[in-house]
Amino acid sequence: MNVDDLKVKKFNFWTICLHDVQYYLGRCRVFLNRKAIEDELTSVSEEEWLELKIILKNLRKVLAELFEPDRVTYATYGNRVKQFHIHVVPRYKTKRVFENVEFLDENWGRNHSPYNRNFKIPIDIMEKIKKLIKENLEKN
Repeated sequence: MNVDDLKVKKFNFWTICLHDVQYYLGRCRVFLNRKAIEDELTSVSEEEWLELKIILKNLRKVLAELFEPDRVTYATYGNRVKQFHIHVVPRYKTKRVFENVEFLDENWGRNHSPYNRNFKIPIDIMEKIKKLIKENLEKN
């Protein structure tokens, strides 16, 4: 799937995209819509921060309702993808099954990375995850 296919919802300053590797069921990235001057956290404006806070709160609520993660973690890197973004990573103590696909968080209790980047699910399942998140965000 390309980046446009992964878009869940665009806001004034941010865009939520489903992560292309769904090793962690419901994992998303929230991208800053503009190119940050420094490509880092400190370049985010007050207006952008306020919107981000609302987006993260609503996204966390939706992920909790849909997939019941035991915790949600957040990370920023900028190593591979230069556009400023935040990873939203649902974490699971126990296996989750969605559309007959098993998701097992083998890193529970530790950093979410490294993880099996070769974990692939069918495109139609990716679309269902994306659609569920989008529909539920629009309700909130």
